[in-house]
Amino acid sequence: HPTAVFSEYTNTTPGGAGVAVVNGIRLTGLDDANIHSATVQITTGLLSSDLLSVVTAGTGISASFDAGTGTLTLSGVDTKENYEAVLQSLTFANTGDDPTNNNTQTSRVLTYTVNDNGSTGAGVAGANPATTTRNVNIVPWNDTPALTGAGATPTYTENDAPLTLEPGTTVAWGLNDPDDTQTVRATAQITAGLNADDVLAA
Repeated sequence: HPTAVFSEYTNTTPGGAGVAVVNGIRLTGLDDANIHSATVQITTGLLSSDLLSVVTAGTGISASFDAGTGTLTLSGVDTKENYEAVLQSLTFANTGDDPTNNNTQTSRVLTYTVNDNGSTGAGVAGANPATTTRNVNIVPWNDTPALTGAGATPTYTENDAPLTLEPGTTVAWGLNDPDDTQTVRATAQITAGLNADDVLAA
């Protein structure tokens, strides 16, 4: 099956849109001119910030997305051609800062289920599902960590004991990294007023 690629950098920058999952999906082998309903569910790799969207304009189809289950539900009896067009418009997006969850969820599996309308009298409407799957690979972007807070301006008196620069007060700095729970390294540098006897220690 075709595999779509979602790029965090391309698709979540200002003005970025979701990535088309598969524009060429077709509904074939049906003995019914109408479709009763359909779902597309993220069945593997779901994160709460995932989003599935379709375009339903010009059809009798309604769409709703449940972020908790990762399920996009299409309802309303309509023609096979209209359901096909709506499914072809499907896009995947992730609205968070870490779409791979620390590189542990680097892809999604989407399961499509389509139910015919039973118009031929050979079955019950909505009770004859057909399924298929499509994949979306996720390419993350490394967001830059940032120091937050106003910080303190302590005063050191000569011959005093070592001074703690950021003792955890309400004005202390904090470290924010939106897409990572671990930090490899950090540096603190005296960039102005350096004296040969100055010492920084942690």
